[in-house]
Formats: sequence, structure tokens, C-alpha cells
Amino acid sequence: MEIKKLYDKVHHLVKEFTPEIIFHRRELHKIPELAHYEFKTAKYLAKAISEFGVTPKTGVAGTGLTVDFRGTGQLSIGFRCDIDGLPISEETGLEFSSAHPGKMHACGHDAHTAIGLGVVKVLHALGTEIPGNVRVLFQPAEEIQPGGALEMIADGAIDGLDAIFSVHVDPTIETGNIGVKFGPHLASVDIFEIQIFGEMGHAAHPHLSVDSVLVASKVVMALHSIPSRKIDPLHQIVITISMIHGGDAKNVMPAHVTLGGTIRTLDEGVRKQIPEIMKTTIKGITSAFDATYKLDIIKGAPVLYNDFKCASILMQTGQKILGYANALELPTPRMGSEDFSNYLTHIPGAQIRLGTNCSGCKEHSLHSPYFTLDEESIPIGVELFVMAILEYLTQNDNH
Repeated sequence: MEIKKLYDKVHHLVKEFTPEIIFHRRELHKIPELAHYEFKTAKYLAKAISEFGVTPKTGVAGTGLTVDFRGTGQLSIGFRCDIDGLPISEETGLEFSSAHPGKMHACGHDAHTAIGLGVVKVLHALGTEIPGNVRVLFQPAEEIQPGGALEMIADGAIDGLDAIFSVHVDPTIETGNIGVKFGPHLASVDIFEIQIFGEMGHAAHPHLSVDSVLVASKVVMALHSIPSRKIDPLHQIVITISMIHGGDAKNVMPAHVTLGGTIRTLDEGVRKQIPEIMKTTIKGITSAFDATYKLDIIKGAPVLYNDFKCASILMQTGQKILGYANALELPTPRMGSEDFSNYLTHIPGAQIRLGTNCSGCKEHSLHSPYFTLDEESIPIGVELFVMAILEYLTQNDNH
């Protein structure tokens, strides 16, 4: 079938399936589960996909699933959706709010997963009209570092794929629009913990102890100076100290203080430099005050680089479906991170931002207990990605 007729057919299929897709989104929203514990979610997905008439592969990376479609061409493309929730108590007041206390889908993974279910249902309806092979990946544990993508890769989830797409909802973009960034889209992230060891003493006699709190404060200030004084200002880097703990009494100088935070950059070369710079900086300060230290860095997601060809297909598909003005090229990268980037170190691909903010609605950020999204964005996501998949398979098969 020619691509224009496929657009029409997919549009009608998505319209027909939308009530069911929204139903699944709401059911998933009720049962958010944390990374690696998405047992109810995995069971729900397996049942829903089976009821579509498709057999999923379960137990991938523990609680992940994959669904394969064999078409008429040789090329293969993947579409990845993340399925985990966050340790946040929901305060949206929605009728379908989280039924799991202290857990919430506050980052839109329920919508990503519902879009994935919609893609599965539409592809199944297309059958042999698919001009190639497609794999839909339902990935656990995106919200932790180093993240579930590495486990999916280790379990063979992208074996045989030529490219991969992904989506992330975006409450800063209005529904009916998408944002596409070519090249570096999201930053790398590494998590660090620093332990400062001093000598406990009485608050009245600081000269008789080694003040771990003072040393820690010097370390915080010095680390914040690294981006501006140790790194070329043309490179974007953010070092954030987001956790500090030390002491239990107001009149006792603690022997130990713990600091924690993240390192984010848009350049893998700069990323490799930072640990050694941090070690040198911390060592100099602690030595000057007769303290010692221990630095641990957990390597997280790399920089997310959108492949030009894949991003172009998503942009062009968005222009055809939504209108030229509604497929926006994002002007700058963002300093958030996403472990989808791990797939892109193996195969080309791209992630786009799907607008989910209805006109005139109050905007709440991702990871907020008040975060909601416009459900009209979900069928848009389904149609966009089904057609982008078909465009990729058609365009590449013709070259």
C-alpha cells in the first residue's frame, strides 16, 4: 500500500482505538510501581497485549516486555516505552489517581506505555502491510541510575534492530505540537557521593577537632566553581549538590559529613574529565584541614544524541500529521537525562518531546505531585510513531 493510503488507514485505526488506549492509560496510572518492581504493570501489559491477539515476550530485563512484528521488508526498527513510576504521593485529585500510596506516575510513563500499547494494536491491525520489522519495547527502571536500558540491551532487546524511536511527554509544549532536537538532546548524568571524615569534638572547642562541616562547606563551594574555572565555558556542565547530612546534636561537631549530587554535561569528553578534577579538588581541601575523604561516582546515562536521519523522519512525520508549524525544532538541548541514550550508543535513533499541555491549563512540571497531562496527546503520539515507523521502513528500504 502506498504511504498516503497508509496515513489514512492509520488515522482511522487510531481514532477507532483511542477510547481503549485511554482506558489503558488510566488503569496504568492507578498502579504506579518503582524501578524493577513493575510486577502488576508487566502483568497488565502482557494481558492487554494478548487480548489484542499478539503474543509478547515477557521477563525481559526482569519486568520488561517486547513485541515483534514481521513485515515484508528487511529493515527493523524499535519503539521504546518506559513503564516505571516515582516515589511521589499523588495530589492531582484525578478519579483514576494512584492506588499505591507514596507512588505516582509523575513523569508520564503511563502515557508512554499507553502509546506503546496503541502502537502494538495498530501494527497488529496493519499486519503484512508493514514494510519491514518492528519491535516495541516496554522497559522497566528508567527512573534510576544506571537504568533499565542497559539490562534490556544485555537481554537482547535491540538485537537485529537498525534504529529505534522513543517519546517523552512535555508539559511545556501545547497538545498538538511536538519538539524535535537534532544532535545532542539531553545531558549525561552521573551520581556522586562524597564522605568527609574529620574528628568529633565539642562545639565550644573547635580547635581541638577537625571540623567536617566546615570542610564539607568548602568542598561544596569548590565543586560549584569547577564548571566556570576548570571547564571551557563553551561546554555546558552542571554540578549540583542536592544532599548534605552531618551531625545529630547542636553542640557536637560531627566526625563525618556526607554530600551527594549529580554531574551533567552535553559532551562525553568533558564528562570523562570531571571525576579526576573532583578528586584533585576534594583532596586539596581535605588535606588543608587535616581531614580525609571518600568519593564514589555511579556512572549513569550518557549524552542523548538524536541521529539526524531518525530525527528528520520524526520531524517530517509530525509536519504531515500536525501541520508544518506544529513540529517544532527545539533550539537548545536540555540538562535532564534519559537512559534511552544507552540504546543510541549501539544503534541510531531519536527521542522527541510530545506536547501534553492543553491551552489555558495550569502547567505542572514533571516529577510534581500535581503533574497531569492532556489525554488528547496520547492518540497523537500513537499516530505519529506508527507513521514514523512506516516512513523509516519505507524511506530506508527505497535507498
